[in-house]
Amino acid sequence: RENVNAVRALQKAGVRVAIATGRCRGGISKQLIGGIRPDYWICAAGAQVLDGQDNTLYTGRMTDQQMYALVDFFENYDCFLGFNFEDGPYSGFGHLPQALARQFQEKYGYLGLRFLFYGTSEGCDILTPEQDKAHGLEVVCQAMGIDPAGAVSVGDGSNDCGILARAGLGVCVTGGDPAAQKAADRLCPPAAEFGVAQLCRELWPEAF
Repeated sequence: RENVNAVRALQKAGVRVAIATGRCRGGISKQLIGGIRPDYWICAAGAQVLDGQDNTLYTGRMTDQQMYALVDFFENYDCFLGFNFEDGPYSGFGHLPQALARQFQEKYGYLGLRFLFYGTSEGCDILTPEQDKAHGLEVVCQAMGIDPAGAVSVGDGSNDCGILARAGLGVCVTGGDPAAQKAADRLCPPAAEFGVAQLCRELWPEAF
């Protein structure tokens, strides 16, 4: 709750807040984000960008060819596959040995799909060539009329690398994906230790 209250304090002080996630907008409940009402949404790992009133600022989707290649391959190897889907697939997520992902690329590499694994596990996000939360950040910053160099991003997963590197200050949560830690400028404590709240108080003391 302390993290949520800190974010609300920032908004009250005039700081614009965006939620960046791999989920589609329709899959995010108020309870999931503690009742925060962000000014912008960067959803589906950057393929769906909206303002706080859910007006679409940008949409990018998988092609039918990309989607069906994934379906055929995952069915052939009896692996789990799902899609972030609203009026068409934005991106995919799955569970397969990393060696099979390399086999997919040998067969379908021309499609440009990227497998972002969660560390050494078999779980992964599957993104299109253009899809990146960093692009979502650029869309949001353009809407606000600011340079991404003036933004702060916080993340912990492999699909956060782009936005952590693109923002003026990228902060990875301690214990996050090694690639995300490398892309970030610094670390902050995890949510259980109120890392976001600590960061907010450090960077925007006037809001408190």
